[in-house]
Amino acid sequence: MIFRFPLILLLAASLLSGCSKQSDSSTPQLVNLGVVEMAPSTPVRHDLGNGKVCVLRAEPLGAGEIELLVMIEKSGREIASTRAMPIRSDSPLELSFGGYQFTLTPHLK
Repeated sequence: MIFRFPLILLLAASLLSGCSKQSDSSTPQLVNLGVVEMAPSTPVRHDLGNGKVCVLRAEPLGAGEIELLVMIEKSGREIASTRAMPIRSDSPLELSFGGYQFTLTPHLK
């Protein structure tokens, strides 16, 4: 019984120190892409630096609306993605995912 309390304290201290992994709750990096000229189903690539690329693709839904697929790639592999629909072509849009906050106005040709 005498050794129980110190043993519990030692176990708790080791668990807390082992679980000190820093979370990725930092402020997202702001990226303003401006007006993005897009053709239906054709990817548009924007370099984000550090080997990362933002790939956008628009799929027409009709009546000036589109589905926007957005991926972040690193070394040719997708590391994050999202989609937004329905979106009006030529309307400003903000998307936050994968540690980035994107501002853009998609324009479908």
